[in-house]
Amino acid sequence: MSTGHANSVRDMLSRLETMVLAAGEMPLAAVRRQIASAIDIMVHLGRFRDRSRRVMEICEVAGCDFGEIEIRTLFRFEEDAEAIGAGSAPDRKEAAPDRAEAAPGKPDAASGRADAAPVSGRLVRVGELSRTRKMAFAGLEIPGTVMMAKREGLGDG
Repeated sequence: MSTGHANSVRDMLSRLETMVLAAGEMPLAAVRRQIASAIDIMVHLGRFRDRSRRVMEICEVAGCDFGEIEIRTLFRFEEDAEAIGAGSAPDRKEAAPDRAEAAPGKPDAASGRADAAPVSGRLVRVGELSRTRKMAFAGLEIPGTVMMAKREGLGDG
């Protein structure tokens, strides 16, 4: 398990490619194949307008086809529709406090971060895991797989 800093799952893969290529001369296709075979799942966290961090997306790295790393989104955060407009910044023409009057350490209304409504939503399944065999052998219990069936005494041998 590892962490990296990027704006999306695709951006993180691009950054990994760049770091490897900066270390020495290697064909890009070989770098991409190595990355695709080494990484199974990527979890993207993001910061919301209420300053909270949440899981934005969970993706599977499904391999390398036609020279591109293939990713499949398994889960994606969907914000509740009624809450989307609730955390927007107040109109600047309203009586927003002057920046100098804002309490130290607290964001002010003019910055658009003051008392933003809490973000509510949920992770929604949008895809299915395809590379289950490797993960099942690593000990991940995935319903419907051979390893799960053997562990529960339902499989052959």
